[in-house]
Amino acid sequence: MNNNSVPNFYVVGAARSATTSLYSVFNQSKDFFVPKIKEPNYFASDLFQDVNREYWRHMVNVDVDKFLRSTDDEPINFSVITEEETYRELYKNVAQSQKSGDFSTTYLYSKVAASRIFQWNSSAKIVIVLRNPVDRLVSHYQLYRRLGRTDLSLDAFLDREAALGDAPYGLKYYVFEHGEYAGQVKRYVDIFGASNVKTVLYENLVSDPASTVAEIFDFLGSSMPASIDFQQAAASAEPRSLFLSSLISRLNIKPFVHGLVGAKGLDYLRPIFFKEKRDDMLSSGLAVELAIKYSGDVDELEELVGYSLDIWRRSWRERGWLGE
Repeated sequence: MNNNSVPNFYVVGAARSATTSLYSVFNQSKDFFVPKIKEPNYFASDLFQDVNREYWRHMVNVDVDKFLRSTDDEPINFSVITEEETYRELYKNVAQSQKSGDFSTTYLYSKVAASRIFQWNSSAKIVIVLRNPVDRLVSHYQLYRRLGRTDLSLDAFLDREAALGDAPYGLKYYVFEHGEYAGQVKRYVDIFGASNVKTVLYENLVSDPASTVAEIFDFLGSSMPASIDFQQAAASAEPRSLFLSSLISRLNIKPFVHGLVGAKGLDYLRPIFFKEKRDDMLSSGLAVELAIKYSGDVDELEELVGYSLDIWRRSWRERGWLGE
């Protein structure tokens, strides 16, 4: 391994845009190495510092060093790694023939991750999955409900976010700001150059995964395997008990339960704790407001990426959120 040549590609976001499914796809190819922790968040140091770092460690509650020493092959989704030695440990088993990746979705929103990644490996390739920002926002909110981190309605949740101003990340979730993509994508293009940044649409990844994944593999200089199992991550579900969901999240008992019952057992238990998500969380008035607020950023992003984003505008018009 050549100093900081590993990892050599980064799937930096956006959050709630099928990056977990993409991680699974890369894990099926012998040409790629993916770490046991999908999102180590090492380079997003501005988002995980001081009081909010402790907040996130409390929420994640993972002994990273112990996990990396274990023989458990079941990956975990999220952690906060702050030590360089621990980050390097994630990639110690990369073969010389393999490309290796980091799938931390906070890197897109982080104001320092792009420059820190460039300092680490200036020849790295960047992949960005972009999702209709209104749909992404709702999905992000549903995640926090599922984790028991809020029991507020979406309207009240966004009001609370606005009232928190510039509160530390983790105390405020910045779900609206995560969807203001233009400036975030531009940061990577400015630092790495347009030829080293690949953007794809979540909607294409879901509707035509084979072609979209093939595009990404080609960008990274590899061929897609003859067959891949692209399983979109399960849709956000509504917890039956917000208190119980919050307790499960804070105590982080999922890895323990997984060790007892396995993945199939977790699938059996999930309906006991969660129900189908509600479709009425986003009121028509709020949807219109969000679509209008995001419209200018979408126009700017369209010029930056060089292809049409009418798929998002058309979705808004069809749902009555945006005029002709």
